Amino acid sequence: MIRLGNRIRLHPADSQRMYEMTGEYPVGIESIGELNAYLDRHIRDLGSQGTPESKMLALLLAGELREI
Repeated sequence: MIRLGNRIRLHPADSQRMYEMTGEYPVGIESIGELNAYLDRHIRDLGSQGTPESKMLALLLAGELREI
């Protein structure tokens, strides 16, 4: 990911990693706010499913969010 102020550009490897965890490519994300909203939406959806696998994915996404 390349960051300049509040603007970002995701590297193809970052997009692929997000897709593998969420099942949806992060298309059109150009700011930190948009990336946070994308991750929050998926963390909330995964956390509400209640399965151990979905909870683990939610933790992984939360970790990605903290690294930003």
